[in-house]
Amino acid sequence: MVVVTWASTYSLFSAAILASNKTKQGDSLCVSASPHYKAAHVGGVKFTSRKIMEDEKNWKLKLRYGKETTPYKHFTALGDGLAGDMLDGFECQEGPAIMAIKTWATDASESADMLRVIGAQIGFEATGEIQVYETEPEQPPKDNPYGYGINFTPYNK
Repeated sequence: MVVVTWASTYSLFSAAILASNKTKQGDSLCVSASPHYKAAHVGGVKFTSRKIMEDEKNWKLKLRYGKETTPYKHFTALGDGLAGDMLDGFECQEGPAIMAIKTWATDASESADMLRVIGAQIGFEATGEIQVYETEPEQPPKDNPYGYGINFTPYNK
């Protein structure tokens, strides 16, 4: 899918006309726009607002320089334990493993708790040491604490 940015509604429809001129006779062309997401689809071309794209790129800078604030800190938690029957979408051979999770949490203790609770829901039992490090985020904070980037690394004892 091609991504095109637009600066105004006028240029959105100009882009739609350009896209329609590129279609072959008999091709159907569907134009839909969403003011909430500031995006539109024209055939196989996705149009996205330039402001939304800039916000997605600049969230780290806004946090760093105080233009946006969050009550949370970003952590990476590593926990030693046992992988069992894993939930769909997660893979790890059964047995000893290390679980890694990136979290937005209020403190390191909450991040460790998230590893235990989320791990248990997935099929991982944290039985050993949990190490928590304050790290640079890859995803922006949300309204509530959350975890992402969950990985498992099996090992032999």
